[in-house]
Amino acid sequence: MEGDRRLQLILITVATVIFALSYIIGYMVGKEAGFEEAKAKFEVEKQRLLKTLAEISPISRPVENKLVNESEETETENAEKEENETEEETTPAPEEATQAQKQEENSPTESTEGDFYLQVGVFRNATNASKLAEKLREEGYEATVVPTASGKYSKVIVGYFSSKEEALKVKEELKSEGYNSILKRRQP
Repeated sequence: MEGDRRLQLILITVATVIFALSYIIGYMVGKEAGFEEAKAKFEVEKQRLLKTLAEISPISRPVENKLVNESEETETENAEKEENETEEETTPAPEEATQAQKQEENSPTESTEGDFYLQVGVFRNATNASKLAEKLREEGYEATVVPTASGKYSKVIVGYFSSKEEALKVKEELKSEGYNSILKRRQP
């Protein structure tokens, strides 16, 4: 009887060890598989969310209460302008005349209106810029879409104001309706 008892004890111990090892191995394998699956789901969801945000949101958020001159554009834009100027110097005179006419056609209203404006957003996608401008127009603001100097982005601006105070008043109205904006001064 003592031999049977010893054999039962050994079998119970071996069965317990096998059960424990099986549980531990199963837990480790399942944990790794679940982690990889969750990571893949997270990446897919992240890409979808980023795509949605890129379509909806402006590229950069406006900085509050800061007056920015357009001359403070990035150095790369200035370098591009200098390159364009050197290219224009080497081209024949008729092309220079047509380029000057195009520039005058693009900005006839700029010279007759005020010096201040509000930048409400900057978009890489011109369609999104147009949607925001249309929404602002529906709310009664004088919104326009203007390409940046580099041409890569589209700015949504509101009005041209003759005084800073007038622009700040409209800026507060925009803020109360949920729009952040940057007060900028147009360079002559």
